[in-house]
Amino acid sequence: MREGLRLWPPGNGLVYKLVPPGGDTLAGVALPAGTPAGQNMYGIARLPSLWGPDAESFVPERWLRAPPARAAEMQAVLDLVFGHGKFACLGRTIALMELDKVFVEVRAPLTTRCPG
Repeated sequence: MREGLRLWPPGNGLVYKLVPPGGDTLAGVALPAGTPAGQNMYGIARLPSLWGPDAESFVPERWLRAPPARAAEMQAVLDLVFGHGKFACLGRTIALMELDKVFVEVRAPLTTRCPG
């Protein structure tokens, strides 16, 4: 489920926030207060520096192989898919519950036989 959210985030547009009073520096660039700064989850979710050389590939095992500290870092980045703080998605809990449930409901039994 996490790998799916990473590769196909629910929202692909830019998520804008305003630079706080006093300004800030982002990637070595000084931004004045009140400047809108956007993040694109589609791009962040495919950065090789965060996810490794196979960032473009669907590799669910990356979550199982990661040491605890790395898994926590990956989860923190993935949590941005639903926003943060007062801008967080109100439907996050329901969306995650539905995703958890769909895998149980859709999974076909290993031994399926047609009656008759």
